[in-house]
Amino acid sequence: TTSSWQSIFSTSTSILSIRRQYTPFIPRELTDYVVGMYVNLRQQEQMAPGQESDTGTYTTARTLLGILRLSQALARLRLATSVSRGDVDEAMRLMHMSKASLDTEHQRARGLDPTSAIYTVIRDYAQMNKVQTVPYDEIVPRILAKGYTQPQLDSCL
Repeated sequence: TTSSWQSIFSTSTSILSIRRQYTPFIPRELTDYVVGMYVNLRQQEQMAPGQESDTGTYTTARTLLGILRLSQALARLRLATSVSRGDVDEAMRLMHMSKASLDTEHQRARGLDPTSAIYTVIRDYAQMNKVQTVPYDEIVPRILAKGYTQPQLDSCL
């Protein structure tokens, strides 16, 4: 049993050392997407004062740096040389879930079920962008970034 654990540890260490050699970069075509997501986070905080800040967290330049670092770490796990949009989306989802975990009591007190919460995200997006219809491909990453699932979104729609 000890030798099998040593073998597993040795293999894990080797894999980690290989992954550390990768330094994924963020492609230029992805920078607009990252900036857009960051701006959207900032706008949501400004439109809904008192809601996001109840957790004691704010979206700052450090938040953006955290999202970029998480994206690079996810790409490194895939042994990729560049960050993909999926890496950024997952980093955004993780960041949101991290902030949301600080606010579970507040959400329970408000009594928002997933369908209502998703509807609120879509409604807020439409109001912020002053549109009557929200493109599906624009809202999906935002919903997933907030920690909801595709079936929950489909149920809401």
